[in-house]
Amino acid sequence: MKGGGGGKRKYIKKYTEPISEQGSLYGGGSATIDSCKSILFNTQLQKVTPAIKALLPNDELSIRNSKSELQAINTSGDVCGSIVSSANPRILECMGRGYSFKSVVNSISGSVCKVTVQIA
Repeated sequence: MKGGGGGKRKYIKKYTEPISEQGSLYGGGSATIDSCKSILFNTQLQKVTPAIKALLPNDELSIRNSKSELQAINTSGDVCGSIVSSANPRILECMGRGYSFKSVVNSISGSVCKVTVQIA
C-alpha cells in the first residue's frame, strides 16, 4: 500500500492590512481599471502640518504625488499631511494612468486627522 494521500494541494494566498487601515485593498499585481476604481480605505494623515487646524469633517483633500510621496492638499493648495499606506504603490501606478484620488476628512482631534482615501 502506498501512503501519502494523493491529490494536489491548493495554495491560497491571504493578504492582510495594517490595523490603521481598513477597506478595500487588494495585494500584489499591477493596477487594472477596476482595481484603481476600487481603492477605498481609512487611514490617519502622517507628517501633519498646521493647515489641518482649518479642516472640518467631510472636507475633501486632493492627493498629489510629490517625489513618490502622497500628499493631502486642501482647497487653498496647502499640504495638510501625507498618506502612508500599503496601497501607495498601487495608487501611484493608477495616478500614472490618469486617475485622481482624494481623501475625505472623517475626524480631527488635535494633530490626529483621520481620512478616507478614494478615487476622485
